[in-house]
This record gives sequence, structure tokens and C-alpha cells, in this order.
Amino acid sequence: MEYAQWIDVIAVVVFIAIPVLLFVELYIGHMDYAGLLEKCGLGRREVGLLLVGGLVGIVLGPLGLYGVPLLIYQGSLLAIDLGGAIIPIVLSLYLIKIKKLNMPAVIGAVAIIGLITYMTTEFRPPLGIVSEFPYFLFPSFSAIALALLVYRKKITMGIPFAYATTTFGVLIGADIVRIPQVMVGLEEIREEMGLPFAAGSIGGAGGLDLVFLAGLIAIAPLFFLAPRILRHSKPELSPSRAFDKNLKNTLSMAGKKAESGDFEGAFKTSLRAVDMKITDLGSKFKIAQSPYVILDVLSVHPYIRNDYWLLVNSARLGNITEDDALRAQMTARHIIRELNRVERRLYATSSQRIVAFLIDISIIIGIMIPFLYVGGVAGLYDLTDLRVLLMSIWFIAFIMWLWVAQVVYFTIFEGAFGHTPGKRLVGIKVATDERGKCGFMDAFTRNVVRLLDMTMFIYAVSLLLMSRYPKSQRIGDMVANTVVLKTQVV
Repeated sequence: MEYAQWIDVIAVVVFIAIPVLLFVELYIGHMDYAGLLEKCGLGRREVGLLLVGGLVGIVLGPLGLYGVPLLIYQGSLLAIDLGGAIIPIVLSLYLIKIKKLNMPAVIGAVAIIGLITYMTTEFRPPLGIVSEFPYFLFPSFSAIALALLVYRKKITMGIPFAYATTTFGVLIGADIVRIPQVMVGLEEIREEMGLPFAAGSIGGAGGLDLVFLAGLIAIAPLFFLAPRILRHSKPELSPSRAFDKNLKNTLSMAGKKAESGDFEGAFKTSLRAVDMKITDLGSKFKIAQSPYVILDVLSVHPYIRNDYWLLVNSARLGNITEDDALRAQMTARHIIRELNRVERRLYATSSQRIVAFLIDISIIIGIMIPFLYVGGVAGLYDLTDLRVLLMSIWFIAFIMWLWVAQVVYFTIFEGAFGHTPGKRLVGIKVATDERGKCGFMDAFTRNVVRLLDMTMFIYAVSLLLMSRYPKSQRIGDMVANTVVLKTQVV
């Protein structure tokens, strides 16, 4: 095999391997090095947004509807892909803000990376903007060098710096400056092939696009350059996660004490686990009373209250046998499971969320329909001929805007107010996993992933998950660390 052929083979292998390795590295990093990622601004929510958003981009990107229309020139449409470009852009802006990166350095780095990207990419119809191996690695490696130069002693600043500057540098150098060239190229392709319209997309390869991948390529080496103590630092657990971990450890400790022959200790540890859960439940329902009162106010089943009373009184009597210790562990786990069911009263039911969603979708459609009519009146498409309508580039853009309108609508209302008009009417609201205020990134993440929820058998998978998980979370909620609460708990 000749040298040129070997280069082609290597290029194909690298092209296939890089995205896979990056996604695997991001997942493993989230599992094993969460503390470092969190210090870089890439917590569980951000990593989830990249992983799920990127995968959604790979799946939905080829459909051509997973983006925001930017320009229409004659019969050609240019959009910006949600998974391949918008997610990296929003995440980059977020990192610049929360890490308070040096803006002159950011601007300078973006300019340098943009120039390098422009020199190593080209517009090649009908493929689009491409870059050959190994040239597509140059922008990311340049960002690594610049990050080490600017933040050589602060790797937790260097990693977000490299990601953000690479994302914007590639976006500008490969796509933005070539928009006129791309539009002309699309029009030529349309005419040559006799198509009714032609469409292109910035970041159109979704999770395989260079805008999306370049930032991940840039942070991968920096991640391994971090000091060992920093790589193995533990993430800060939220209060609810810390409680769940503590409760699990307490139940496990009861089992270990029973195995070691400390039956009385096992019994009391099992009881302590139940007390912990009851107290936590009381705090969530804002009941600052004794465990008995909390169980009574929450109308917990009499059998559960009786089991708790037996545990408390048996602990006072003493003379705990091995059978008593084992029964106490089983009873404690049973009580905790039942209390988890009681906790579900805090969270919105599936029916409430469905009704709220239908109201919101009706509002979105009601807002968008007049625009559809105005487009027909303006002569952009013919509303009287379905076949002609479906072949209209302006109608395709309108359908894309329907997708965009959902993300914008839900993100703005939930990020600003915690609820949409539909949720407000039903009496539910979006909050963080700690029942705090839902912020912009929380709302953006859960609603970008909403598109995945919708495509998975029209929410069927998410409805199944909501029925099984104690906090009634759909996929978007799990990624964004959000919950939907009732505004009034009965």
C-alpha cells in the first residue's frame, strides 16, 4: 500500500475514532473525575447537555429540522444546528460568564484560532465545509497552547478557556466567514440537480461537527495535564444527594453490624435510618414536629405508623436477638419505600404535566399560525395546494421555527418564572433538584433534551420513567437536575 493510501486509511480511522473516544472520555470523566470537571464549570448538568445534546444532534441532525433558520436566498436555506452549534455556543458563553475568563485573552485567542481554522478548512460542494486529517486538529491544539500560555498555573480556568475559544474560533473561521460562499454554493447545487430547494446548516453534522468536537478535542489533553490531586478531587454533593448517600450508608451499616454480631447496634442503626427519612420528609413538607406527628400529619398508612411504633418500643426494651435485628432491617427498608411514595405527593403527576404541556403547545401553535397565514398572504407559499406547500423552502423554515419556538418558549418562561402559562394554570412549577429556583441553564438543558423526549415514541419512554422514579423526572429533568413540583401540596 502506498504512502498516500496509508494516509487515507489513517484519516478514516481517526475520523471514526475521535468522536467515539471523546464521548467515552467525557462519560468516564464524569464518572471518575467529576470533581475536576465541576471545578472547570462542567458539572453533571453541563456534561449531560454535551452528551445527550450531541447524541440527539447526531440522530436528528440528518432530518434537517433540528436547527434555527438563519438565511433564505432564493431557493436555499441556511440554518444553525441545535446540537452541533447552538449547544456549544450557549455552553461556551456560560463558561465565560461563570469562570470570569479574561475577555481580551478570549477575544485574541478566538481571532488566532479563527484564522487557523480558516486556513485549514474549505468549502467543498456538496459536502459543505471540510478539513482533512491532520489539519482539523490544528485549531484545538492551538487552543491548548494558548490556554497553557494564559492560564498555565490555573488548569481549572484553562480548560473552559480552551473549550470556549475553540468553539467560537472554529465557528467564525470555518462557518461565519464562509456564509456568502455557502449560500452561492447551495444555489448552484440546487440548480444543477433540479431540486425545489437546497438546505445547509452550520454545525449540521450535529455531534460529529467540528464546531462541536473541536472544543472537546481541546480540553482532552488539558484534562490529563491536571495535577493528580485535582483529577481525583471529589465533587460537591448537593444536600439531597448527600442525604441519599448517607441514608444508603446507614442502612448498609446496619447490615454490617448484624453480620458482626452487634444485633442491638444493627437494630438501632435501622431505626436511625427510618428517623432520618421521616425528618427529611418533614422538612420537605415543612413540618417541624416529632416523627410521630409528621407521620400523622402526612396521613401515612396506619400499618406503617404501627411498624415505626414497634421499632421504637422494641429498641427501648433491649434484649435484641439476631432475628430481631434482621426483622428491623427489613421493616426499615419497607417503611422507607413507603415514605418515598408519600414524597411523590410533592411532585407533579403525569396527568398534570400532560395537561400543562397541551395548554402550552396550544399557545405556541396559536402564536405561530398567524405567521403561517401571513406568509401565505405575502406569497411565500401557496396554502391552497398541499403538494406545492410541502415543497416550499419558506414552509420548511416555518416547520423548523415550530421546533425552535418550543425550546425558546419553555426556556424563557421556566428560566424567568419557573413555570409556563400552562404550568401556572395547572398549579405546577419547575425547580432545581433541591427545590430551588430554575435558572436559564437549567431550563435550556431540560428543553433541549425535550426534543429527545418527544422523539422517543412521543414521550412514552419519559412517561414510563416518570412513573417509576420517586421524583417523577423525565429524561430532560434527569440531565438538567430539575423537578416539577406542585405549587400546593395536599
